Amino acid sequence: MTAVADRVSAHRQAQQRCGGQACRLLGESAQACGAAVQGVRRSQWALFITSDPASYVVTSVSVGFGATQPEAERVAMAECRSRGQGLHCRVIAASCASRS
Repeated sequence: MTAVADRVSAHRQAQQRCGGQACRLLGESAQACGAAVQGVRRSQWALFITSDPASYVVTSVSVGFGATQPEAERVAMAECRSRGQGLHCRVIAASCASRS
């Protein structure tokens, strides 16, 4: 990800990177880094959560921003954990803009 001067260009770039109309904006910030975290619960048909999508149900997506990637991830994880007990939170994407 590179730093983008204006908001419209940033949105266009994000849409292109996502690859389609099914994508939607989760948040925006002037911070250098961002992270997205999924909140999942065990599927009623699974004994435990694995990497197999049939073993879990995504119940929420949280975002966080910060000056560093670890900070952005921490903020997003805290938001996810605040959504309820029994929710398993995991980082699904994180990136920092490179200043050019």
